[in-house]
Amino acid sequence: MIMFSSTKSDEITILHFNDVYNVDEHNVEPIGGAARFVSALQSTRTQSTLTLFSGDCLGPSLLSTFTKGSQMVPVLNSCQVDCAVVGNHDFDYGIDALSRIIQQTHFPWLLSNVTSLTGNTIAGTKIYHIIEVHGKKFGIIGLVENEWFSILSTVNQNIIIYKDFALVGQKLAAYLKYKKNVDYVIALTHMRNPNDIRLAKKVPEIDLILGGHDHICQSIKVDHKRINSSTFIIKSGTDFKNFSKISLQLTDKTKPFAARTRLTHEIIDVTSNFTVDSQLKGQLDTYKLNIDSTMDKIIGITKVYLDGRFISIRRKETNLGNLIADIMRASTRSDCAIIHSGTFRSDQLYEPGPISLKDLINVFPTPGTMVQLLVSGLVIWKSLENGVSLWPRLEGRFPQISQIHFSFDPNREPGNRIDPETIKIAGKQLNLEAKYRLSTKLFLYKGNDGYSCLKNCPLLMSQDDCPEMITAIENYFQFAFDIDDTN
Repeated sequence: MIMFSSTKSDEITILHFNDVYNVDEHNVEPIGGAARFVSALQSTRTQSTLTLFSGDCLGPSLLSTFTKGSQMVPVLNSCQVDCAVVGNHDFDYGIDALSRIIQQTHFPWLLSNVTSLTGNTIAGTKIYHIIEVHGKKFGIIGLVENEWFSILSTVNQNIIIYKDFALVGQKLAAYLKYKKNVDYVIALTHMRNPNDIRLAKKVPEIDLILGGHDHICQSIKVDHKRINSSTFIIKSGTDFKNFSKISLQLTDKTKPFAARTRLTHEIIDVTSNFTVDSQLKGQLDTYKLNIDSTMDKIIGITKVYLDGRFISIRRKETNLGNLIADIMRASTRSDCAIIHSGTFRSDQLYEPGPISLKDLINVFPTPGTMVQLLVSGLVIWKSLENGVSLWPRLEGRFPQISQIHFSFDPNREPGNRIDPETIKIAGKQLNLEAKYRLSTKLFLYKGNDGYSCLKNCPLLMSQDDCPEMITAIENYFQFAFDIDDTN
């Protein structure tokens, strides 16, 4: 039974959250956890409440690797979400998987500025949604940015039409206010801050922007001096650790609803002071118990030996290293890829035959996250020099590569073992001044394992924009079930 806190007769409450991945509690406050988060929402909810979600929940997480995000269905339904926008990681397992999740949740998902070639929405989403609270009509739209949508590896961009979020927002806000007579327009977005600010400035008809994609707690006010109004942009933390409580209080009843509404915003941290929702915890525990049987699932077949032995993969190029680097490059649509051999942890030679999910997890117990960088040819050369600098020691910095060819002389001094004229990118001579899109790991981008030359390179795709590594590998096996010498 849900207990409602008291509310003023002229006040409407909006609860908002975004970007939630791991259902388990954290080690430090606010400890969050999905079951505790639901309890916190329930204790904050009033009789006049809207609960809205700004996307990203189906991945990436270890549990989602096995469930394809289905564990979030009972979570979101327990949150009593009224409406949501789709985020980039909600496409991690493809449009069909997203569609199945949408069918199981008890609320509409929006994607207002993306359609199929025929003009229909995709994955069962809607263009807009109207909901009445406390006698007032709220028109809700869902907008996303092309920066992440255009690089989704699981979506065929040739069958999709993306429309500028500001143009669509302007059209829909006007339609909802003047044709559908809504009192208040809310845009649920999954975009970076600069695009949210652009939307607020371009479309003053939108009364409130509730955003995701940036894992931060914030409230920004954008004033529209010409029409004497303002738009708030609110983001509400991440990972079940925080949510926003937004109060809309009516002031001057002689003015239209939006113009006479005073907005107050409070971030609620989900600390251990909140109790755990026992029913949801039991449901999530069931998902975790089912993982053991899922681990035996066959995801592919190899017709050749795959070499992940330290004595091989930390001293030379191997087919397992090439395979993973190729998947990284393809899933981020990069020119080339570098992954350090320390990522591979199984120290095994895999015989021809079936590959299970358990095998994959043994190779990558902590796979880390991918990023895409814009690097010069000089940086690629320096990265490769670092990778072979400690050879023949079995060090994790040794590089496994994709679309890169080079040779090195171990008799020369570290840092000077590679003649740059031997380096080729996609079969062409490396140009030290040219720019290349490099797929690599966040661990290396931070300068770890001697890869300091990558630290200041422009970031084209963050870890939030890239698919989880395990997911990218699984997606590869779906399309190339067998591995042979030609893969």
